[in-house]
Amino acid sequence: MRKKHLLAIGIAILILLTAVGSIVQSNNAPINVNVIYMAEREVSDISLIPGTLWFSQETVIHNDTQLGKVEEVYVKEGDSVKKGTPLIQYSNEEISLEEDRNQLSIESSYLKINNLQDQLNELERKESELIKQIGRVEAGKQVEAERAQLYVEKKMADIEARTYLLEKEALKKKQNKLKVVGNMEGTVISVNKNSADSPNVDTPILHIADTSNLVVKGVISEFDSLEIQKGQPVKISTDVIPDQSWNGVVTKIGTMPSQNSLSNEQETLITYPIEVKVKNDIPVKPGFKMIMEIETERREAYAIPWSAVKTDEKNGYFVWVVDKEILKKNYIEIGSTYDEYVKVVSGLKLEDKVVNNPAKELEEGMEVKSND
Repeated sequence: MRKKHLLAIGIAILILLTAVGSIVQSNNAPINVNVIYMAEREVSDISLIPGTLWFSQETVIHNDTQLGKVEEVYVKEGDSVKKGTPLIQYSNEEISLEEDRNQLSIESSYLKINNLQDQLNELERKESELIKQIGRVEAGKQVEAERAQLYVEKKMADIEARTYLLEKEALKKKQNKLKVVGNMEGTVISVNKNSADSPNVDTPILHIADTSNLVVKGVISEFDSLEIQKGQPVKISTDVIPDQSWNGVVTKIGTMPSQNSLSNEQETLITYPIEVKVKNDIPVKPGFKMIMEIETERREAYAIPWSAVKTDEKNGYFVWVVDKEILKKNYIEIGSTYDEYVKVVSGLKLEDKVVNNPAKELEEGMEVKSND
């Protein structure tokens, strides 16, 4: 019985030693790694430009006290308007009084003209009677001075009447200006009838915009203003919806610096306005902060995927290089980034095997098996 127990113990020990040996052998087996090579790729420089989504066209109408008092607003929020659509009616007592005075002056002039014409007609009848009595020559002499005077007065009255009529046309134009009409096709965004009485002069009475065409407005640097051209394609995104992007095209680049260019005694930061038209429907509202990605240059460069690059706090960027199936940590200097690739300035050779998507447990000097 004792021999059977000893035999069982021996078999158990043998099994345990075999298992431990297998584990040790497994732990010492080389780790499989996927390697890549640095290669020359066509890359492009991308400028990331912050901007704001806004209307391509808009009209903001403030209260104009020189026109008078707001009498009526003809539109309401959400209305569609066209060029020439009546929007606001002003009333102006001074213009109304001028029109009344002008009308009275015109009527007075016509009365004066008619009176002078009656006097000329009466003078003609008087001359006819005199001709019968003393002859045409003597009759003409007697009425000649009076006729000349009446003709002069009538001529002056005619000029005066025409002057009043011209004033009437000018007043009519002033009156027409009291009716503000639309200068574009769009939608009424906001209406504030009480802004005329508001102490806040910045509050508009009407805000009209073309809601069917949106643009992203921003500013670019002096360098980018030379590189970016009208018609260039643009990728538009926003942090609010990080997994979506939209297409756009550069439609405007300012020829003069933007008003908010910064300057001080040390340096001057000059920027130029840029507008990008959004080419497809976008589910965000005007006022949202956007990012414009614009390609400024395309060229060849040596690059590797970002997925191969790691960092440490002391020395910066590094990659794992496989040299005779042994891991080696190579520190590299990187340059511009291009989507999923990054330019390698120094620290790698073309023949170096670079581990892609390296595991966290990799250590320098570790034996690996490369799958290249």
